[in-house]
Amino acid sequence: MITTAYVLVSFIGVWANFWFYRQFGLPIMEYMQGGDYLVAGLREPAYAAILLIMLAVVLLISWPDIWRRKHPARVEQLRRRWWGRLVFPSSRWFRWEGTGVSPETGVAATAFISIVLGACVYMQTKAALIRDNGAGSPVQVTLLGDAGPMAGQARLLGTSSAFVFLWWPEQRRAEAVPITSVRQMRMMVRKSTTVEAVPLEGATGR
Repeated sequence: MITTAYVLVSFIGVWANFWFYRQFGLPIMEYMQGGDYLVAGLREPAYAAILLIMLAVVLLISWPDIWRRKHPARVEQLRRRWWGRLVFPSSRWFRWEGTGVSPETGVAATAFISIVLGACVYMQTKAALIRDNGAGSPVQVTLLGDAGPMAGQARLLGTSSAFVFLWWPEQRRAEAVPITSVRQMRMMVRKSTTVEAVPLEGATGR
């Protein structure tokens, strides 16, 4: 179960990254190395949260029908009460019976589809906030061989094992910069009305 959950989270990470970088016109799959696929789901804690939330929702919806199959006589007794008819409805729309799919398979399939759609919506919304509303982490980048940082402030979209992905809001342009060509990257920290440049730990040479 742990291995399956890890593989699922990794898949969600790759899937979500595809839709996130697609909003900036970056073909992220072409920039990812083999190791990036394994850790894609670990870079964003929201993926694990989406997984847990969707599983909880699907189980909450499906458990009455699963319990009905295991305890049919008890369910019929409970249905004599008004709340029992609400918890265990007789409508086929609320039951797996007759669909040809077991409750366990139905729960797994529904959870998977919900997670995929939830991750897609979440990452597209996050990308829209960065692209259209100036959200995200502003950074100042200095390349190897340059005396000073590049003009303007970029938004850090993310990294892979070989690239840093930047969004330049003024030019409305996304860029994949090789990590080996970056000498220094500074995170711009806002304090009240001032902006201070703080070096990112381990950024030199990244």
